[in-house]
Amino acid sequence: MASRFTKRWEEGEQKGLKAMLKPSEPLRTKIELAIKRVEAQIQYIENTLNRLSERDKYLFSKIVEAYSKHQIQRAHVLANELAELRKMANFMMNAELALERVALRLRTVTQLGNVVSTLAPATQVLQNVRVGLSGLLPNAEKEIEQIGAML
Repeated sequence: MASRFTKRWEEGEQKGLKAMLKPSEPLRTKIELAIKRVEAQIQYIENTLNRLSERDKYLFSKIVEAYSKHQIQRAHVLANELAELRKMANFMMNAELALERVALRLRTVTQLGNVVSTLAPATQVLQNVRVGLSGLLPNAEKEIEQIGAML
């Protein structure tokens, strides 16, 4: 299993005619591309949140100005607009946090994949040693099998 994963992680999956026409990218590359796209969306949301924050300050100052001039209806209209703007900003902040969690999980998967692809040759060596020791030291074979299972 580890060798199949290592192949997909480093080389990509290549089967059939479709693979000849359009070679498959390695899984690592696909995940890194997904991370970059998620980070781009996070940046876009941050920029939008900055614009919404500026608009929030502007509307709040207009509300204060309207109240000071005793324009109650205008102040209520602006206050409703400000409330909607804050709802949208809150929603966007939650979306940004969700995307940051996705990016973090994808980075974790990338690191885990790197570890698995690094350990795969070691597990193969352990399998070869276990087969070689099976006739000579049966207890050592069981121990090596347990070590391989842990990896």
